[in-house]
Amino acid sequence: SPAVFLIGPKASPGPAATLFTGTDPDHFLKHGPLLHWPLIKLEALPLAERVAHLQRLRPAVRGVIFPSRFAVQSVVEALLAESDVRSLAGLTLLAVGPATADELARHGLRADGAADNLYGVRALREKLGAEFAGRYLYPCSDAAPQQERQDALRGHGIELASALFYRNVACPPPALPQRPFDRVLFTSSSTVRVYFDAYPRELQSARTWLAVGPSTAKALEERNLEPEIIES
Repeated sequence: SPAVFLIGPKASPGPAATLFTGTDPDHFLKHGPLLHWPLIKLEALPLAERVAHLQRLRPAVRGVIFPSRFAVQSVVEALLAESDVRSLAGLTLLAVGPATADELARHGLRADGAADNLYGVRALREKLGAEFAGRYLYPCSDAAPQQERQDALRGHGIELASALFYRNVACPPPALPQRPFDRVLFTSSSTVRVYFDAYPRELQSARTWLAVGPSTAKALEERNLEPEIIES
């Protein structure tokens, strides 16, 4: 077939993009084309602190509930510094979503239960029967709605032993990109807060606001916006 060359400053515009405000876009490519616009970065606590959390809590729990891929990475790094991942033998491992379960598998660990969508703890609890009752280590970030998640699981006989393993750190955002975008995808309440603090005029923009999980949707609703929760 013949080659086609476009000469000059004008070209047909491509499809409107989705501004992705989280740290890892790999799981969300189907919502694209994505403009990766990270508003936060995740920073693990010092290794000695994470190892101390594991040594203190591991003997007192029946398992671990991993809230994110980064939580898996933060815990595995601490395990390798102390011994290796085999020290989790006998513990029940639960993942709040498919990407988190995939991250466990990447480190040779199998999730005993996992949510099959992006509704987080609420979706996970629907997968758990009475046999999963007990106390679980919850290696979370400083932005995690810990009380909300404890309340969501308490009725299923699950108690969370929360421990801080990483922090959400705001990134100084630049001016919004010139490429058109009609959707903004938020992965956490932290990304919602940073976005509208940086771009307050966006509260009046006619965009589709995509939210990962009910906590993120709630943060948008508190700003009088109507979020669309994505399931996968």
